[in-house]
Amino acid sequence: MANVVVKYGGTAQARAENIAQNGETARDLFKDHKRIVTVVSGAGDITDRVENAIAKAKNYRKGEISEEEFYNITDASYVFEPWEDLFNQAGKPQELSTLKERVYREFEKVTRDVMHRLPEGEASHAMRAELNLYPEQLQAAIVNYIYRQSGLESKCVNFDDQDFPLIVDGHYLNGKVDLRNLQSRCEGIISSGKGEKIIIFPGYGGIDFSAKGEKVRKTLGRGGSDTAAFAYGYGFKAREIWLMTDVEGIKRAIINGNGTETVRELSIEEAGDGAFYGAKLPSRDSLEPLSMMVTEGLAPEVYIAHHSNIRGEK
Repeated sequence: MANVVVKYGGTAQARAENIAQNGETARDLFKDHKRIVTVVSGAGDITDRVENAIAKAKNYRKGEISEEEFYNITDASYVFEPWEDLFNQAGKPQELSTLKERVYREFEKVTRDVMHRLPEGEASHAMRAELNLYPEQLQAAIVNYIYRQSGLESKCVNFDDQDFPLIVDGHYLNGKVDLRNLQSRCEGIISSGKGEKIIIFPGYGGIDFSAKGEKVRKTLGRGGSDTAAFAYGYGFKAREIWLMTDVEGIKRAIINGNGTETVRELSIEEAGDGAFYGAKLPSRDSLEPLSMMVTEGLAPEVYIAHHSNIRGEK
């Protein structure tokens, strides 16, 4: 029995019922697999709202918007509205209320610091990384809650957990995965678990340890959730990696108004080239853990599929 990694984009988790269906579909499709490693992205357009809040802090310091407008655009209930909808649909679970309140409070504190204290209202790279990873943290928690409410055996390993395995170094907004220690840390999660079939991780970022031993969050840059998915594929020695999107795989270009078709197969090199020229494919940086797996004799199959038609074209 092998492990499989399944990564869901934001549109694949638009509603609580979508999340529940994702879990049921994954359980049925991968019933013969040992473990389903699930990587999730932030809900809806939260990332855009976070970046907009950062930009508005600078606009406020320049006198381009009013204080009232700034507070409206950086209010946590507005920024995290797509996740708040999921929270309400799930019945406002008490076990997530503490996390919600803490994240909202920390988000508003950082945005206020940008507004009042920093020169020209410019957010530091560390602040931007911190702000951008709150949506993933919340999403991983609520996906795990909905899965468990649906009767699935799952657990969430989030950024704040002691055994979170994705260690990164480098720039705050373009961190690089430390693959050397990843497999041993993933094995530790398995051995410390209670036999859960599904392990849920937030995508897009990881943890670096500062000189003082403190945990610092860093994003993985453009395509960070894809990077995380391939990294976990490496860490758990996955036999398959599935990227769930809102399209049935990659389509050929439409020429002279004719219909298009799904590209059945791409090499790692072709995928990297396609991403470079603008196709909706994992970037070369995202594909690096996959290339390492091949180099080390592991050759997982990678699928890009529609989250609501996983058995369809891909």
